[in-house]
Amino acid sequence: MSEFLYDAFISYRRSDGGSVARWLRRELEAFRPPRSLRDRLPQRLRIYLDTAYERGAADFFENTIKPALLASRFLIVVATPDAALRGSGGDDWIAREIDEFTCGPNGQNLLLVRGAGAFGGPLPGDLSRCFPHIEIVDLRDVGRFWYLNLLRASRIADEKLKLIAPVAGVAAQDMPALRREQERIQQSRIGAAAGVSLALLVTISSLTTYALISRYQATTALESTLAATASLVLRLGGSDDTGAFSNEARKSFLNDACDLFDGLRTKASTDASARPLVICSGQRADDYEQLHEIDKARQFLQKAVVEAIAIHTRSHVPDDARSVVIALDQLCDFFERQGDAKTLVASLEKSDSTIAALQSDHPDQSFFPESRALRLQRMAGIYERQRQASEQLEALDKAAALAGTAAQKQIGEKQSRLLAFKARLLMAAAEVASRVVDADAALARLNEAVAAMDTAAKSSKSAGSENSLDQAAIFAMIAAVETSRGNNEVAGQARAEGRRRLDGLFISTRDVAEQERLERIRHALDDVGNADMPARSARP
Repeated sequence: MSEFLYDAFISYRRSDGGSVARWLRRELEAFRPPRSLRDRLPQRLRIYLDTAYERGAADFFENTIKPALLASRFLIVVATPDAALRGSGGDDWIAREIDEFTCGPNGQNLLLVRGAGAFGGPLPGDLSRCFPHIEIVDLRDVGRFWYLNLLRASRIADEKLKLIAPVAGVAAQDMPALRREQERIQQSRIGAAAGVSLALLVTISSLTTYALISRYQATTALESTLAATASLVLRLGGSDDTGAFSNEARKSFLNDACDLFDGLRTKASTDASARPLVICSGQRADDYEQLHEIDKARQFLQKAVVEAIAIHTRSHVPDDARSVVIALDQLCDFFERQGDAKTLVASLEKSDSTIAALQSDHPDQSFFPESRALRLQRMAGIYERQRQASEQLEALDKAAALAGTAAQKQIGEKQSRLLAFKARLLMAAAEVASRVVDADAALARLNEAVAAMDTAAKSSKSAGSENSLDQAAIFAMIAAVETSRGNNEVAGQARAEGRRRLDGLFISTRDVAEQERLERIRHALDDVGNADMPARSARP
């Protein structure tokens, strides 16, 4: 199977077969072989489903569709009423896909799904003539939360196995094990989804009943249903309860909820919040990225940024503004995973100006200056790898100033955390300044870091060991800089202050990283002549 890029290519008519095709792709990609068959079956099926809309030029078929078609072991045709309609010349894309595939080396590896219409209705292309005895898999009843209807779920599960078995290469003697595994998955789905899905269905049913009373109530019901669905997306998108959901089950539920959310959003007269939109776009982009369809993943993430900004422009709600930042984070993380440093830096710079505008719209929120500080810290790391010390120093200084701005908008533990973050940025900036400016510039930043850490200690009722280590590291750096300048008395005072911060500090023996850092800082405080060690040990 390794010589093929895809295990199956799904051919469908977008007008009435799109939902069945997308459902089928998700179910096939979610298939995992039972433990007893994992050494013989593929761990993940690779399914090609064209979701692009640029169908105007013949080049699209030759350059995109045909290569994927010939790189697939199986062709799955979704038969619907519109799919059986013949276009003029080259407009019948399904017929072209069938002809191209059946003329290839795997021409007999064709599977037929009835997605809509009469079971015995007309078939696309020349399937009736070329494959008169082909078995038809009936998936007309699939839909959102299909697994909650036990009778329907049992029938659909049997039909689905008719596709999984040949595509995954399951031998006849292995079918009982495969059926048992599918029954187990079905029971797990029902159990995990019962609470969340039932609550949603009850909400939708109740609201729909009231919607029949009047048009006004119908509008209200639709908006309330949209809100309930958005809430479900948020719960699933943030779910980390592995006891209730496996990762695959969570993704499946989330995709179902996102499909419902998208449908309701287009019909509602008011905007949905931006957060569920961003979550759904991120999930779909992740699916495309795993299938190595990088351009489509990027398009989903970029579209999420644009739509989240548009929603916030209309609503001016702080959570919609935060959702813009989350969408920007998803896009930057994507560029980093692709190893595209140039585009990542450009995206970080552009996003900083966007978040600066959001910060102006919501001046009382600490989230936005903190987000900008984190971006600048990330850019500083890139500049360091590219050996651009001046740009690195500028980014760290700006980040420290923004962390301080964020701290001014908080109190207590949150303020303490932000001030500690500012101090670590200043420590990193001091290290760079000692190399590219001078010792005075480094000391100025270190003294500011001391002040930030002292204020952080006053703001926190329970300053952690990490803060104490940071304080000791700052004094170790001051001692190293003063020693290099010949100010031995001041350096001695700094070392004494650093040791005082370490006195009585208890670090669990299980925290190996902090134990190692403690030893490095203690060694730096004892080493009069080493001006580099404390700087390296104090990096944030």
